Amino acid sequence: MIEKPYDFETDWIYKLEKEAHWRAYWQQQKIIEGELDKNDSILEIGKGTGFCSNYLKSKGYNIKTIDIDEGKNPDIVGNIVDYEFAEEFDHIIAFEVFEHIPFRVFKELLPKIKKCVRKSLVVSIPESTIILMLADIRFPVVKHVRFGIRLQQRFLPGFLKMKLSKYHHWELNYKNEYSVNSIKKILDKHDLKITLHIRSHFNNHNFFVIKDRNSE
Repeated sequence: MIEKPYDFETDWIYKLEKEAHWRAYWQQQKIIEGELDKNDSILEIGKGTGFCSNYLKSKGYNIKTIDIDEGKNPDIVGNIVDYEFAEEFDHIIAFEVFEHIPFRVFKELLPKIKKCVRKSLVVSIPESTIILMLADIRFPVVKHVRFGIRLQQRFLPGFLKMKLSKYHHWELNYKNEYSVNSIKKILDKHDLKITLHIRSHFNNHNFFVIKDRNSE
């Protein structure tokens, strides 16, 4: 099987973002806030718009960024797949990154990342779901109430499955191989465990805090 290349785009970082993306930024910061000590060192894989790293820098945190795309002006230009870490960090954060590399490579990266992170790995991965909206109601006091059902694509027959983005190699629950339980088993092989899992109510993001099983 021929795998897709490591493809990316830069134009999106110059556009105004939707409300769901801003809510994702807030969720990222709340999770990170619960993990950081003031003198901790941080590496962000995938700089994106720079919002996350700029915000943390504004609060006095020591953070470096690495990105394959030099157009995003990261501190380190490099592909995390073959980048050789020269230092350790207390935390590594990677939001909407790992789905851009083949799942096989993601599994191979875990022991390399584990060697250079002392406290926690904080990541988000999109979930491949179809949302059936059952109600969308506006009230005078409670402004907006929505009810819907999320259907994981791994349970759908092939002819109903939506294609992944051309930039994504995989997403949570697109196949059984990519389920949360499957991810947990893979992490367990490397003595890693999920200590926090938050599923966003505003988009398809799933947030995870991952730590060394033997560190606590």
